[in-house]
Amino acid sequence: MQRQATLPLRGLELVAPQQGQTVANAVSDLERHKGVMYAEPDYEVHAALVPNDPFYDQEWGLAAIGAPAAWDLTTGSPQVLVAVIDTGIDATHPDLAPNLWRNPDGSGAIGYDFVDDDTVPQDDNGHGTHVSGTIDARGNDGFGVAGVSWNSTLMALRVLNAAGSGFVSDIVRADLFAAQEGARIVNESLGGSNFTQSERDAIASAPNTLFVVAAGNSASNNDTTGAYPCDYDLPNLVCVAASDRDGSLASFSNYGATNVDLSAPGVGIVSTYRFSSFVPMSGTSMATPHVSGAAALLLARNPALSVAGLRAALLASVSPVAALSGRVATGGELRLPSALAAAGVPSPPPAAPPAQPVASPAPAPAPVPQQAASTPDRVAPSLRVTIVRARIGAVRKRGLRVAFTVSEPSRVTVTLRVPASTRKRLHLSSTVVGTATLRVTAAGRRVVPVRLSARARRALARVKNVRLTASVVAVDPAGNRGIAGSAATLRR
Repeated sequence: MQRQATLPLRGLELVAPQQGQTVANAVSDLERHKGVMYAEPDYEVHAALVPNDPFYDQEWGLAAIGAPAAWDLTTGSPQVLVAVIDTGIDATHPDLAPNLWRNPDGSGAIGYDFVDDDTVPQDDNGHGTHVSGTIDARGNDGFGVAGVSWNSTLMALRVLNAAGSGFVSDIVRADLFAAQEGARIVNESLGGSNFTQSERDAIASAPNTLFVVAAGNSASNNDTTGAYPCDYDLPNLVCVAASDRDGSLASFSNYGATNVDLSAPGVGIVSTYRFSSFVPMSGTSMATPHVSGAAALLLARNPALSVAGLRAALLASVSPVAALSGRVATGGELRLPSALAAAGVPSPPPAAPPAQPVASPAPAPAPVPQQAASTPDRVAPSLRVTIVRARIGAVRKRGLRVAFTVSEPSRVTVTLRVPASTRKRLHLSSTVVGTATLRVTAAGRRVVPVRLSARARRALARVKNVRLTASVVAVDPAGNRGIAGSAATLRR
């Protein structure tokens, strides 16, 4: 064996096996040597994956549930479909657009609007967009936030209007639509105080779909005061309370040692919002998508998990919290690495049980017939983005040069942003400090100088360094959106 190095611990040396000798045999030979106390392989280690999204450091809930450790195993799969039954989703939000489901009928619809009875479930409230970002905002793209899952597929089902209210009949229709279209997970960050047989039957009729629902925000005991759908005693339903930064039950959160299963972070949760923005919100509505996102990662890791196995893994994952004992059935808060471990190795999927009848639900919308003459383009442009380094003075005068490579002709928009803390410190009106739009007629690499706004140029004259994020959105002729980004710290 050949000595490679002497390590800074007395008697510790790094050696290489002889040519043709395996590491295991080399270790065995050294262990038999009288002058060797112990021998072991020089194991390879990996950094825990942490995304480069600018607002990630504000997403305390992801660290609380152990998401970074889980991301070393999986960041999600487009094959896992999560339906968000809520106020809709802002389909133009750059952190969500790449992950949105498209109706296979070729219509381009991202779900269905049961309030207005059309195929445009656009969010005019913000609640559904916020929930969606926690579940599945695109991660590690240099822009915005990261979801618990980064690459699952989101279906938008709008059942609540601009004021955040709706009807059980629309929820029933949405439940059935989600199950019929293959959603493995349904997130319902909503609820009411009235038991309805139709809603219970709708959930029961989808035994291959896990419904993750909110406990409610009235600080009441769901075991004695009705809250639905949380209180439906069904094997394909998980009810989630909200916890604060120390793991205790949030002051507003409902609870219940029987009807509420576990807790998840739900205070000051930063996520996506309308008009491509990001805001913090609190509620069991914010806790629920942490569990839905976790379920999506478990299915990405083990697609053969049954609903029973998925639910059991989530509930077995919790970290016990003394303040939650007697407040939620498991007595603890979601922990994602433990859930992945509990999910185990893939096993054969169970046979699908027959669908159960539902008490007179309104029919789901009929799909729009697809024209057989052509296959619609649903592939988004791929992008790679880098920032051409420069001094702050040069950027103030000539703009920041952003280089990107796009895979197909597209209309490209480049947006420069500063962190929210910098915006506040420099008294800027927005985190956006510059934009540029161009039409790319062929695939390839381009370098775009993005001019800063006059206000941003004046503000940057007062700083020694600043961190800028460049997000690039490419829209191809079919309307598919590709999104990527890069960040850099510029100095004077």
